Amino acid sequence: MKLQETQIEEVRNRSDIVEIIGETVRLRPQGKSFVGLCPFHADKHPSMNVNPHMGIFKCFSCGKGGNVITYMMEYYKLPFIEAVKQLASRAGIVLPEEQDSSDNESQNKMETLRAVMLEAQTLYAQMLKNREALLAQAYISKRGFSHEIVQQFSLGYSPDAWKFLCEGLVKKGFKEETLEEAGLIIRKDDGAVYDRFRNRLMFPIHDVAGRTIGFGARQLTDEKGQAKYINSPETGLYSKSRVLYGLYQAKNAIRNQDAAIMTEGYADTITLHQFGFTHTIASSGTALTREQLQLLSRFTKNVFIAYDGDGAGQTATIRGLELALEEGFNVKIMQFPEGEDPDSFIRNRGADAFRSAMLSAQSFLEFRLNALRSDGVLADPPRLAQAIRELIDLIVRIPDTMQHDMLLQQLWDSLRLSEMQLRRMYEEYEVRMKKRNRMPREQRFVSYQKNSSYTESQQMLAEEPIQPMKEVAPEEKELLRLILTNPKVLRFMTKTLEVSPDTMITPFGKTLLLRAIDAMNANVPDMYSAIAEHEKTDDAMRDFLAGIVMKRDAPSINWKNFEVEIPNENQKKIMTDCLFRLRIKNIDKQVSEIKNKISDNLIESDIEILKTITNLTKEKNNLLQQLRSGI
Repeated sequence: MKLQETQIEEVRNRSDIVEIIGETVRLRPQGKSFVGLCPFHADKHPSMNVNPHMGIFKCFSCGKGGNVITYMMEYYKLPFIEAVKQLASRAGIVLPEEQDSSDNESQNKMETLRAVMLEAQTLYAQMLKNREALLAQAYISKRGFSHEIVQQFSLGYSPDAWKFLCEGLVKKGFKEETLEEAGLIIRKDDGAVYDRFRNRLMFPIHDVAGRTIGFGARQLTDEKGQAKYINSPETGLYSKSRVLYGLYQAKNAIRNQDAAIMTEGYADTITLHQFGFTHTIASSGTALTREQLQLLSRFTKNVFIAYDGDGAGQTATIRGLELALEEGFNVKIMQFPEGEDPDSFIRNRGADAFRSAMLSAQSFLEFRLNALRSDGVLADPPRLAQAIRELIDLIVRIPDTMQHDMLLQQLWDSLRLSEMQLRRMYEEYEVRMKKRNRMPREQRFVSYQKNSSYTESQQMLAEEPIQPMKEVAPEEKELLRLILTNPKVLRFMTKTLEVSPDTMITPFGKTLLLRAIDAMNANVPDMYSAIAEHEKTDDAMRDFLAGIVMKRDAPSINWKNFEVEIPNENQKKIMTDCLFRLRIKNIDKQVSEIKNKISDNLIESDIEILKTITNLTKEKNNLLQQLRSGI
């Protein structure tokens, strides 16, 4: 596919870099920018800065940087064209398709699957309005779901018919093979097909971008032998261990609240949304997984686990609790009376009671200790010893080591144990954890804070600021920043001051200025992207460029009345100061090179060289005098 620069520019302009990166990184506002944990290294402190005005991201720890296209390429490991195509698809921009290319086959297949899932959702939603959906409508009424909440979550109904969906989608031009790949129909041994979902209330499952990727389906009758809930099978679109139900509807509220409420079921989630707790999600019909937690960590690291109060719910709570702690989450456990779930609790007692339950939610250690008391473990020394070992092992796995001392103290205070004994056990488990971290990647525990591809020394180095182009002079960086953030500065420099690439003192600086001049002559509107997306621009140079423009808020961003002949005084001062200093450094370089050519016994040619040195020195002194006087 050959794209015009204007098409690429349109894709960049219509792609919200904060929204795109916000789907993979939990961003929070900081001044005019957003910051978050960098996904390209094991970031412990928010090192990534996203500037929506410039349309650029930059990690000031590992050095990664670029624009929205670059991010798609780096994060999803996509080639340039594929990254542009995906952004264009999200923005509703139609790009010319490459003819007879097998590269598009996989992407076209995925788009077809998304299209058929959307059509299935539409048909189910339409059926929910029909008279034959009385059972589904009665269930919705019993739950107290409003029309608005039904629309928000796109609820539907699959009628009690063997081929309703299959026939309806085939009429719309979809092949049975596509429906089978999407998990919507089942094929029997004799080749006949039938709908997977029949006479059920349909809960569409969306990805973070809001695209339908699967369905959860609730039984509406007491027919024996039928599961209460069934889900779509694993498909090219849907992997239940990687999806959180309701995250698309809840993600903005989760960001704003900096917390999520985790329930077990679809109906629990919808009910809580209806009562105003719009930061609620569910684990999509599966036990909470590490992949789901990593997905949630893009939006928050605080989670309230609100599972059912029965035995199964408590067991699920413990499993989810341990995983969440290992992934670096701050976890609170909400308690409900046995036999109640979040849905029944809030409908019977109201939003205020649920809010109070959140305020009184227990920490993981409080929850586990209370469970030990209830089970009589505290009075059983062998079981208590094993429980303490498990708790210490869990504490060791928490990435934030600052919490360890406080948790250990809480443990020995609560159980009246020997501090020395607990410390010794903790140190033993800590040694075991370090051994696990030194094992091959596939054999060891990988926590939220540790990137398994890093050794301990590499981990430390990754968190140090790096400078991939160390030879570049500060004056070159400042000049490039001005140029990249306002191309009119470059036009003034080259047209009025007749500055050439030779003004720069390093090969890297000369190359960048030359590419900037080429972009200017081609009337490219986005100078940064033109250079960053140049075919010969490598990752190190791209990261370096992002670091230059995001060093601080450039004063040129909002210039609207900047004329070529009369630049803004602040920028003019910076520009001329840099040019003077670069000239001085060039003179020093020339003088050093000339002196190396002078022989021990002066000859006539050497005398001419000395004159050249004298003239260069005079020029340097004159430049220095002008700099001191403020130019």
